[in-house]
Amino acid sequence: ENEGAQKNPNRNYIEYYVNPEKQVVTAVLIGVRKEMMNMFEKKCLQYGFSARNYDWFLGEILALDEVMKTIPDKIIASATCAPEDEFDTEVGCNIARMRLLQKLYYYREKVACILSDNIGLLGCLLSDYEDFCITKQFELEDAINDVIAENNK
Repeated sequence: ENEGAQKNPNRNYIEYYVNPEKQVVTAVLIGVRKEMMNMFEKKCLQYGFSARNYDWFLGEILALDEVMKTIPDKIIASATCAPEDEFDTEVGCNIARMRLLQKLYYYREKVACILSDNIGLLGCLLSDYEDFCITKQFELEDAINDVIAENNK
């Protein structure tokens, strides 16, 4: 098992793989679909209905189940050190994690957007979360650029 894995028994976790020869750090998040399904179910329960149990159908398909099929169960992101820079595992893990989280927020925003389009009732409830996810993606992009710039000094 990867010693770099940060485990939380109640949630999915990020594993880090470091390749010093290639100067690459890769972050891997597994169990994305299940965690995201639980998250959206929890969000809907706050408003008094279940995303899993209510009869929301697109034809004969449950809306949340159908949207989740478009989401990967594993997200991977990497950070590669420029040849002229000194390889730093901690910085590489930090950048890889932020890139992974960017992808995660992208997928969350995608689910919120598709659900709000497919289910009119959820439009106003999920549009705020959709905006939140977009904002987080941009914040993480800025943070990645700051870390890279800070380590290029």
